[in-house]
Amino acid sequence: MSSSSWATDEPKATLLLERTTLAGDLLIGVGYGAQTVLYVACVQYLWSRRHKKVSVVLLGYLTILFLLESAFVGVQALSIQDMLIDHRNYPGGPWEYFLANQSIPVNIAYYALLFTLTFLADLLVVWRCWVIWSAAGTCTATMVTMFPAVILLGSFVMGISWITASTQPGSSLYDPTPTRYGQAYYALSLGVNILLTILIIIRLSLYQRHMQSAIPLEYKTEYISIVTIFIESASLYSVFGIIFLATYAADDATNTVFLGVASASQAGVLVAPLICCLERGEVFPPETGVQLVDHAVFGNLLRLSKTPSCPCQRLLHLPSALGSESSSIAYDHVLKAEKPSYDVVSAGDIPLSDHKDKPRPCPLIILEIKEYVELYDTAAFNAVRKAGFDGIEIHDANPGYLWSKFMQDVSNYRTDDYGGNGENRVRFTLEVVDAVGPRKTAIRFSPWNDFQVQT
Repeated sequence: MSSSSWATDEPKATLLLERTTLAGDLLIGVGYGAQTVLYVACVQYLWSRRHKKVSVVLLGYLTILFLLESAFVGVQALSIQDMLIDHRNYPGGPWEYFLANQSIPVNIAYYALLFTLTFLADLLVVWRCWVIWSAAGTCTATMVTMFPAVILLGSFVMGISWITASTQPGSSLYDPTPTRYGQAYYALSLGVNILLTILIIIRLSLYQRHMQSAIPLEYKTEYISIVTIFIESASLYSVFGIIFLATYAADDATNTVFLGVASASQAGVLVAPLICCLERGEVFPPETGVQLVDHAVFGNLLRLSKTPSCPCQRLLHLPSALGSESSSIAYDHVLKAEKPSYDVVSAGDIPLSDHKDKPRPCPLIILEIKEYVELYDTAAFNAVRKAGFDGIEIHDANPGYLWSKFMQDVSNYRTDDYGGNGENRVRFTLEVVDAVGPRKTAIRFSPWNDFQVQT
């Protein structure tokens, strides 16, 4: 680069390797800075939710990755210092010193940390793929992720072999045998990431197709957007990993740059956003692969609920929808946005004693009750046939829910076929059950309690 008499007499190819190694170290530092910012933000958020077991587990996982990445950055800096400063006058130059001393502790630690970080990040993506596919059933998710898991196990074996061969006395990262192990390791690691990316995209695409006519666009895009796919699949690492593998196999000097970028993008920059988005419900959470849909308006599924699912992960929750008092309390702004003229309805006009500021409910006439039965039926059909749910739960276990308002004698003073004795008060619920059908249908009851007592 310089014609000065003070310039080194090393070959140009060796000088280029030293320059790119230094550039790679700089990029690792940049990635570490981004990871530190993301880690602090995620820790603050996860710590505020430490009452949840999953938040504690994710916080522990993220902390382990951050500590390993911190150690990796420190070891990388020591390796550069040892090569370029402490042994700059080694015969053949710093790069020859680096190749001749792969077995010293700092270089062994470098390879071990790099391998461990990559493997842990790969494990997270395998788990995410399993969670997303578990919406189709545990057995299906296990079958889908079994082959990627086998590939990941193979990459683990190749990674150990790569580290062992590269750090033997007299050997180096670029000798024929370590190079073959390294190519095999990164090919398997990248292969499993690419395969998992494809599987995640397939599942999200199928999910999108199921929801196409059942859920409004503003709720679909939150779960099936390009950003979601990008975060879920860690595809950024795949891009840089492929470039590194190609340059490493071709013995191109720039491979050291892309090795640093691939490491920073996978274990540093991508994992923290995935975990934070996961906890905030902005990507598929671990409790369920598909979110519950808890309201129905005029035969269309209205909105996605970000609450954890019940053990039957993919049941459509049919509670007091369509303007009941519980709906008004919990989702007043949502219902008004969907239908500004909606009315709060019930079996009668008795208001909730603990929400006297709310308007009195409008008693449903018999014709309206029949219409509501049809709407519940349509919502159930959309959920099972179009959105891919496994079944329907008719939720009648809350005093504020519409069916419960008909069943309870303290809120139902009707004198027609839907009031009076117990047989009449349960008629509305049974008509919905009959309309939805016996297949894939459950119903939930609970004893009377003092929540939302009527007066």
